[in-house]
Amino acid sequence: LTTHSTTLNSFPIPESCEILLSPFLAHREPERFPRPNEFMPERWQGPKLPPFVYFPFGGGSHYCAGRSLAAQMMKTSLAFLLRRFDLVLSFDQEVDWKIDIVLLPENDPLMSIRKPEATPIGGGKLVGPARELIDLKS
Repeated sequence: LTTHSTTLNSFPIPESCEILLSPFLAHREPERFPRPNEFMPERWQGPKLPPFVYFPFGGGSHYCAGRSLAAQMMKTSLAFLLRRFDLVLSFDQEVDWKIDIVLLPENDPLMSIRKPEATPIGGGKLVGPARELIDLKS
């Protein structure tokens, strides 16, 4: 909340104006994240990003205290699952999105876990507004 009037990049900001950092917008800046709407796990193999460029756990004094544990648990779980199974949509699903503190699916997509040798990769198709936010072809 601004305590006095100011300008930010030539844009006037009035007193008592609430300023929010939007991970949804910041994490899609093409200058920092080339091809921002594509699913590209390899983009994280490069050098560490500076603070407030990628901030899924918040930042500054509001940084999540459990960030290290959460990140390690996600990496370990995904590494285990993705080596052994294919994650696919259970059936064709329309998924809309909403913005809360971060971008969320309006309804949770239902996923199936399949052994690669048991069933060819397939599953349902993602349709609806959420499909336009990310390219999952790669």
